[in-house]
Amino acid sequence: MKNQYYFAAFIALAGSILLYQNRAGQLELLSKSSESPKQKIATYQRKPVNDPVVTTPKKAKYSNSTAELIRLKKCAENENCNYPQIDPRSYEFALHHDVAQFLKGIQSSEYKDNKEVQKAFRDWMVIGNGFVQSVLLEKFAELEPTSEIVAAIIDGLKNNYHDPLIMNQALHEFSRYPNNQEVTTFIQETLKEGPHLSALEAAKNIRKVLTPENVSNYEKTIREVRSESVREALSASLKDYRFSLVGG
Repeated sequence: MKNQYYFAAFIALAGSILLYQNRAGQLELLSKSSESPKQKIATYQRKPVNDPVVTTPKKAKYSNSTAELIRLKKCAENENCNYPQIDPRSYEFALHHDVAQFLKGIQSSEYKDNKEVQKAFRDWMVIGNGFVQSVLLEKFAELEPTSEIVAAIIDGLKNNYHDPLIMNQALHEFSRYPNNQEVTTFIQETLKEGPHLSALEAAKNIRKVLTPENVSNYEKTIREVRSESVREALSASLKDYRFSLVGG
């Protein structure tokens, strides 16, 4: 009798377990079926691949050379680029060294017919140090003479007035503007009141810009020259030129 009781209890327990498992399965199916269509798509469906968008590249506002020279000019104006500032001149020296090296790498084909690059050249002639100006004077020699170039050279020399080597090199370029009044006036002022070494360099090499038409202007300048050594050098250069005119 006892065995029959245990057997009946076992059968009842097994039935309860089966009912529980069946109910759990139904609840799981119900839970899945309650998901919104959007959730199902998000879970099981791949996102569509968008077609590639084809864009036409915009034409650059400046050439690469112009853009770089403008960028470097901003470095000079703002002094916030990656150059050392261990003393008052270190930033400027390192920056202008980079500018000079960059200028050397610009081929004539990039600037002979490019007004934007030529404008950037003139800007740097005004603010550049001797290294920059030396390279630019070589570049200007390959361009047609213009009043804009003359103005940039004169302004640059005034900002770098104490460099006799640049003064000498500038006289080569000024020889292409021998009767330009701005050139004549600048050289006369340099001879009379400019820094001694630059004035002396101009006096010794004045023949590069002399013509029969302008020589008298410089002869009138002699008595106004303050420095005796500059006055003597200028007088000797003018006499040599006058002598060459008569076949000497």
